[in-house]
Amino acid sequence: QVNNMEGYRHTARSRDRERVSALRQAGVSEENLFEELTAESLQRKEARFELHSCSRCWHAMHRCVCDRLPAVSLQLPVKILVLMANKEYLSAGDDAKLLLAMLPHSKAQLYVFGRPGDLNALKEEMAIDPVHTLLLWPCEGALTTAQFLEGLSENSPWGASASVSTSFAGTLSESSTQKTGGVGSGKELPLMRVLVLDGVYQAARTMYRHFCKRLQPALPACQVATVALHPQTLSVYHRAQHGYANASAKSVAQSTDPLALRICTVEAVALLLEELGEPRKTTAAFVTAVQLNNNALGMNGGSDAATSAAAHQAFCRGCWYFPPPHQQ
Repeated sequence: QVNNMEGYRHTARSRDRERVSALRQAGVSEENLFEELTAESLQRKEARFELHSCSRCWHAMHRCVCDRLPAVSLQLPVKILVLMANKEYLSAGDDAKLLLAMLPHSKAQLYVFGRPGDLNALKEEMAIDPVHTLLLWPCEGALTTAQFLEGLSENSPWGASASVSTSFAGTLSESSTQKTGGVGSGKELPLMRVLVLDGVYQAARTMYRHFCKRLQPALPACQVATVALHPQTLSVYHRAQHGYANASAKSVAQSTDPLALRICTVEAVALLLEELGEPRKTTAAFVTAVQLNNNALGMNGGSDAATSAAAHQAFCRGCWYFPPPHQQ
């Protein structure tokens, strides 16, 4: 199997080199080259995928978990914008697809990095209300959730939630969230858009750099704020109690930097939602779905060592939200 995989990769690299040369000779600009190659790659992936896999959970049909994935309705008006690395698209090992599967379309939208039209569509979506849009990314100078909320205009009902966020709003009851909109102001909250970058760390960093160069408006008043989750928050959110995968816990224990906690996209979104005021009862469904996805990959009780190793590698691909400082 290893030899076959290496042979496939060698063939793919040769094909891509030849295609790049042909596109350049045809006059395709360097700026459009990536989109052309990505579009062709995604078409090949979709053709293979449609034969044997589920379009909702992205697992092979015999491992489909859709009947165990509940539909989730958020109490807060939050929309998750997933910018996904093209290599993660349609991959069973990706976890952000769980957000797309469980949330209604009005609350979760997928954009594939490099797919023609997706980046322009994402830019238009963020431009609707940049004040109430944030990018979840652990860069230098990123705000805490509380700082982001405190920095909003006094006219924004979300601004009143800063004190709630500081005391970790995930502990609010569902009834109190329904009565107050999750912030204690009694006013109707505008839609909060949350952009997450889904992929291995190197791919996510590439998407972040592209965001800064091409998607972030030049006018400061129209720029999207960057928010990071912080270890102090994670210490409140009981990872073991909520049953996070052992692989994630081990990566924390073995890290040379104890604060360099690595969590997957769904975990990060669940934590952010709780900081914004979403009841823990809601976010717990996402954590359960991560476990379910791990089981379907063979993380627990794999038939052999190779299957278990492959599943472990697939799970770890998205765990980057708290990279060591030297990688930021």
